[in-house]
Amino acid sequence: MIYTLLKNKITRGTYDREDLKNKMDTYLLFGRITEEQYTELTGLMA
Repeated sequence: MIYTLLKNKITRGTYDREDLKNKMDTYLLFGRITEEQYTELTGLMA
């Protein structure tokens, strides 16, 4: 669920890069997203 929300937010371009990256780091740390999802999302941000 959180992965889909993050992907939509990135796709729409409605985010602050540094803020979202920090949130994604936290989601990864606590197992809310996988490493593969994290890699994909950070790639979309580039």
